Amino acid sequence: MTPCLNGQLYFSANSQFADQSGCDNPPFSPDKSETANGGFATGPSAVLLCGQIGRCDRLGLANTPVADGGSPWYAGNLAGNPYSDFDGNSWWPFGYQPSPRNAQSLDRTDRYWAPKATFEYFWNEDVMTYTSWSRGIKPGGFSLLTSGAFGLDANLDGVYDEIEFDPERLDVWEVGYKTTLADGRVRMNGSFFYQDFKDKQITVQKVTAGTTGTEVDNISGSEVRGFETDVTWQIDDNWQAQVGYTFLSSEYTDYTVITPAGGDIARINAGNPSETCDELAFIPGEDSNATGCVMSYNGNDLERAPRNAVLANISYTNNLFDTGMEWYGETNFRYQDSRYLEASNETEFRAYSLTDLRFGILGDRWDAQVFITNVFDSDVVISGGPNPGIPTGSFGFGLSTPPFPPGVNAGPKLPSDVFLNLPDPRIIGVSGKMRFGG
Repeated sequence: MTPCLNGQLYFSANSQFADQSGCDNPPFSPDKSETANGGFATGPSAVLLCGQIGRCDRLGLANTPVADGGSPWYAGNLAGNPYSDFDGNSWWPFGYQPSPRNAQSLDRTDRYWAPKATFEYFWNEDVMTYTSWSRGIKPGGFSLLTSGAFGLDANLDGVYDEIEFDPERLDVWEVGYKTTLADGRVRMNGSFFYQDFKDKQITVQKVTAGTTGTEVDNISGSEVRGFETDVTWQIDDNWQAQVGYTFLSSEYTDYTVITPAGGDIARINAGNPSETCDELAFIPGEDSNATGCVMSYNGNDLERAPRNAVLANISYTNNLFDTGMEWYGETNFRYQDSRYLEASNETEFRAYSLTDLRFGILGDRWDAQVFITNVFDSDVVISGGPNPGIPTGSFGFGLSTPPFPPGVNAGPKLPSDVFLNLPDPRIIGVSGKMRFGG
């Protein structure tokens, strides 16, 4: 963060050690035209992450003992000496010392059972219906996805709850059917399902004790309802068709954050205009009495959950004259409906479809194939992910304005630090296999 906002000494990289008054007087911050330790200009809103401008094992601390009016966290304390050594014994001469190595062995034990109960009823030898309930558990653990100087214990209270997260529980109810029809030429399966998440694990960024860190957190609840079906039809000895369809209706049911971050508030409001900052609460995990807006994602769709999805395949196989070999042709089609990039439902990926073709020859010991992927050379975004939100931060990361990448319908602004995956361009190729042995 910008140094010296609390009045401690600031050593400009362009200053002599004798002139150490950079932050002695109001406004207790360096001139924005100066360069901070490491060479980056600073100002009231500057944010520097560990590793951005240098090594991560440095602490920028005042070098005056407490007896002389200095901070109790002066660098000499870390070195075990009353003063820092500017005579060459300190490997970085601007009031920095190596941060202490604090190795910890963390462990937790999760005991759980994941039962499943199924009831099946056979109406006849071709039709079966069933109902089932099952529970899945994703164990808890410790998040190692830390950023900046977050470390294991950002607020130095000796408890590593900043990086620890609890198990995720998923209960699934399902009612379905499995059938074989038309003398075995048609197979049709389907199911209705309801999925209930408790303590769902998500990745967020938080600011704890003034330090930014990425961690895995738990939210209280979300639900998914849906229907899926697939049909396989052996039309005749040569032709076969398959189609599958899935419908999803997803919703956050208990996901509330307390945030002072203007970026978070704007994003949540953009996806759900009814969510405004009309309630304040104390930010959990902060020692101070800092408050933030109570904002809810409840009612929003889960991210990357398309409402409709279709898979289709049709193939033709026949003998290759009297050679004893077979030849085949096949086309695959897949479609996904629009889906949201993030929980705030601000940015939406457009629907997309992709088509592939294959033609080949099958022999006893070898086969060869000509294939075309992405036949229509689609360049619409197929997947992606956002920069995590900062539910307890006082700032937001940068945002960009249009134009947006192909396949993205964005709200007022699109987070600049997102990753977007495009399909491979159209590829025409040849492949083959040879089998050896008996």
